[in-house]
Amino acid sequence: MAALPSVGGSRLGFLDWQLDLAARRLDGPDGVEVRLTSGEFELLAALAQNPGRVLSRDFLLEQTRGREAGP
Repeated sequence: MAALPSVGGSRLGFLDWQLDLAARRLDGPDGVEVRLTSGEFELLAALAQNPGRVLSRDFLLEQTRGREAGP
């Protein structure tokens, strides 16, 4: 799932999906908004902003929870 270049600064495109980071909104291929929980959005944003990279558990926790992983 390679992300396309940003569309208008805060929007990322992948396949036919659009992720608006500023509005915290995901639009499907049909243009309809897909509702996500905060955790789902944060995880998708972290993955979409780092296409083609292997992301560690610690990195994902820091990006989605704003903290370092505990034991």
